Amino acid sequence: MRRIGLLMTVVGVAAALLVGTAGTAAAIPTSLDGDGDGWMNTVETLLGSDAGDPFKTPESFAIPASCLDGADNDGDGATDDADPGCHPIPVIEGTFPPAGFDVFESDMDVNGLAIETPMGSCAIDFEGIGPTVVRRGNPAPAGGMREIDVEIVAMQLTGTANLLPGSPCNGGQRVVEVPVTLMEDPAKASAGKVTASQSGADFPASSFFDVNFQVDSPLGLLPGMLRVTNDQINTLPPFHTPNNPDLNPNCYDFGGVHEHCPKPPLDHFQCYAGDFPDFAPQRVRLLLDQFGGSPVEVFEPNLLCNPVRKNRLPIFDEDAHLEFYRVRSPVETPAAGAPVVVRNQFGTQTFQVGDRVAIAVPTRKNQQGPPLALDHYACYEVTGNQLNRPVALQDQFGNSNTVVSRPLVLCNPAVKVHNGQLTRVQDKRWHLMCYAIQPTPLSPTTVSARN
Repeated sequence: MRRIGLLMTVVGVAAALLVGTAGTAAAIPTSLDGDGDGWMNTVETLLGSDAGDPFKTPESFAIPASCLDGADNDGDGATDDADPGCHPIPVIEGTFPPAGFDVFESDMDVNGLAIETPMGSCAIDFEGIGPTVVRRGNPAPAGGMREIDVEIVAMQLTGTANLLPGSPCNGGQRVVEVPVTLMEDPAKASAGKVTASQSGADFPASSFFDVNFQVDSPLGLLPGMLRVTNDQINTLPPFHTPNNPDLNPNCYDFGGVHEHCPKPPLDHFQCYAGDFPDFAPQRVRLLLDQFGGSPVEVFEPNLLCNPVRKNRLPIFDEDAHLEFYRVRSPVETPAAGAPVVVRNQFGTQTFQVGDRVAIAVPTRKNQQGPPLALDHYACYEVTGNQLNRPVALQDQFGNSNTVVSRPLVLCNPAVKVHNGQLTRVQDKRWHLMCYAIQPTPLSPTTVSARN
């Protein structure tokens, strides 16, 4: 491979086709949200916002869109990448850290959760996402093993619940969909422990929380309690890394009815050109993203992309690689010529969308694991203003200090149908924006890739 100068950074996409930005949380009772801005008092306080000022809302890594909107949401004088709250906390893989807080974004997938309502016990399916804050105590010995007390002190997950038919809440024949917010109950402790599984070692460890929560719904404010367990964690915080068994391949089990997954952010990527092997063109039956869908002809690859540390921020998935293949579509891109607004750590930028030119495919490199949590991406040429922003980059091929210049390609998460296999989008909110960077010398390197 040879370094050619291309950096992909995570973006949210706005404009007429708005994704990648989270809306304000659903209205919740004033007893829990004193200033009426849609965020719980405890969430605001713990994430550095003012719970008494409706014009100040959290700006935190735990709410990704708040770190991509170009605004000083919490009024601390710092915006987006310059705000300390927008930097993920270090991942601890060794000694249990001293007392402190872990802050992360979580998603939750509930199936058949029983909720007590004024009408009786009702089963719901729920999908939600939002910030979680865990308070850790100081490590203590426990029967020759290490242990720390933990407590979920704030959680606000906003999403949609399906009221299942055949319950007192839904006497009909079809599922009823309602907006809900699931919150940690600030009046009750959601306590637990992290305990080392082997004497003399901190990790692997097991963890549990007894979570007291409230569900804010059209049926009222409904209480609930369930135990959340994870039998193997290898880091603190335990970001869910399904393709990396050395970290935290498992989500938390929530009472046997759902999974609760602390999510690491999507990594940045540095891309390399090279001499790729011969490739017979293939036809992908469908490549579908927010700009539309069509069959595409896939031609030889031209780029391989490594996850990269940008400005000393961590890499969360060392196995996440992307290989770019040129594509040709029989139909014109519906969004061609349209303006698209993107927001990322370089600020807010407006681009003109051009043709679909590539598909980026999750790829296994050398002997590393497969990137199971990485989407496919449909990529489009874009034109826009130069950035001229210095960055420090570090990846598996070395370090460089370079300058980010003109925008090249915008990549949308995409559904792919190929050889009868449907690959769905795992996270529709986040996209990749590709910029040219000043190339730096790299000794020729041979790698193997499989996808």
